Parts: sequence; C-alpha cells; structure tokens
Amino acid sequence: MYFKIFYHDIFEKHIVPNGHPERSDRIKTLNELIIYNFEPYLKKIKIIDPIHLIKKIHNSEYLNQIYSLKTNGKLIQLDQDTFFSENTLIAAETAVSGIIQAIDYVMKKDNFKAFVCSRPPGHHAEPDKAMGFCIFSNAAIGAKYALEKFDLNQVAVLDFDVHHGNGTQKSFESEPNLIYASTHEMPLFPGTGFSEEIGVGNIINEPIGPSTNGKTFIDVWKFKILPRIKLHNPELLIISSGFDAHKDDPLSSINMTSEDYKNLTNMIVEFANKNCKGRLVSILEGGYNLNALNESVKFHIDALIV
Repeated sequence: MYFKIFYHDIFEKHIVPNGHPERSDRIKTLNELIIYNFEPYLKKIKIIDPIHLIKKIHNSEYLNQIYSLKTNGKLIQLDQDTFFSENTLIAAETAVSGIIQAIDYVMKKDNFKAFVCSRPPGHHAEPDKAMGFCIFSNAAIGAKYALEKFDLNQVAVLDFDVHHGNGTQKSFESEPNLIYASTHEMPLFPGTGFSEEIGVGNIINEPIGPSTNGKTFIDVWKFKILPRIKLHNPELLIISSGFDAHKDDPLSSINMTSEDYKNLTNMIVEFANKNCKGRLVSILEGGYNLNALNESVKFHIDALIV
C-alpha cells in the first residue's frame, strides 16, 4: 500500500485574530507531528494556479470579491468568524492544490491513499460565500476535479467533522454523480444537515445529539451511512476529516476519544479497499483542542498507512 501526506508551511501564515479557534498553532503542531513521526511519507505541495478548478464550484461574483481583497497589512472580516489576512489567499489556493495533487496521486494505482494536512478548512464555504473559517470548498473542488479528470461515475465525500458541511452539500445537491454523507452534532453551527435534506438522492445526513459517545458515533457510520454509500458504487472516497467531535474539543459536546478516530478510519479504509479499489484522500477540516487534534490525527494517519 502506498501513502503520502501532502503538506506546506504556508498554511501557518494564514492569520486569524488572537483567541480564534482556527489558529495557526493547529497546523504548526500537526507539521511538527508529521515531520517527526511520518517523514518518509511527506510530499510538499507544489503551489499551482487552481482558479480554473475553483471556478467549477464557486461562482464568479464570489471569486471576484476574494481576488480583489487588499489587506494592507490588516485583517479583513468576511463573516462573523471567517478572516482574510495577507497570506490567506495563497494558503487557500495551496489547500486546493494539495487535494488536487493528492487525488492525482491516489488515482495512479489501486490502493493508494493520501492525507492533506492543510488550512483554512473548506466544508462550510458555499459557492457564493466564505463561511465558518472556510474560504474555498476544498473537498468539493477535489471531488468535481476527480469526476471530470478521471472520467469517474461516482465520487463520495464522507464528512465526520462535528459540524455539518453545508458548503459541500450545497455544491453537490443537484449533482447525482457526487455523493455527500455527514454525521454532525445537532443543534450546532451551521444549523443545516437535517435528515430530510437529500439533494437528488445523493445527500446522506445523520444528525447526532449532544453527548453521544464514540461507539454510537462509529455505529452510525457502520450501520446507517456506509451501507447507503455502497449503493452508489463510488470509485473514490474523499474524507472531510474534522476532529472536533472529540470529548476535549471546545466547540462541541460529542464524546469521541482520540482512539475512536483510529477505529472509524480503519472502518472507512476497509470500505475503500473493498469497494473503491482502495483509493482514498483525506483532508483536514476542524479540530480545535491542540492535544486532542494531535493525538487524533496521529491515529487517523496510522490507520491510513496500515
């Protein structure tokens, strides 16, 4: 089995206000983790101009707004919790570059897998706006790219972040060849992701109540989501890997442990191996307690490598 971690230090230069949960320390601690523990698997992202790919998901009005922003050394607030600094655009473009290169890598041969260690996250960014710390909808852009570049019939995004990926869903809801499945705490930001939201039969939402434990969380994937994903016969899986359902995370009240993420990832890897020729790309989304994030990502990568 072949595995790569796609990373870059530019992600540390996307700046947010002091006290903001989606801070540079998240990627700094993860870069230290992967360099120390997983150096043989590292692949530095080559920064490309991904605008033609971003346009497949985001509309011209939004992109014109983002690409015309001038920070003049200051932070620009895009919504109540999404900020734009001098290096935000290049960081967001590099995150897109990373998932594109990861997809190119895993599609080379059966049983290739990859993890994209990037920020800002992406799954809240809607086609027409930034939202929830997110600038570009990385997983959605990657899925659309894979569908077209490799002439695939179905690509599935599996989102276990504790917040619903409204941006990914919005991008997919009229696209029958793109499947989106999510577990997420409810009620919680962004307030979307009800089970009745099914798109054109390609959207699977399984809201989870506060204080849910790890076993129940994993069982939802095992018994409710993955069997439905199998019916779509995806040829590639993309995981929106948020680790903020952890019991120590400040933004949620689900009780996942770090080791639960290894068990969940093992299950998804087994599914990919049986149903998608082992082709799987994971990209970082949330996770805001640094110790919990570090532990959970290590378990996640360990499971991807095996």
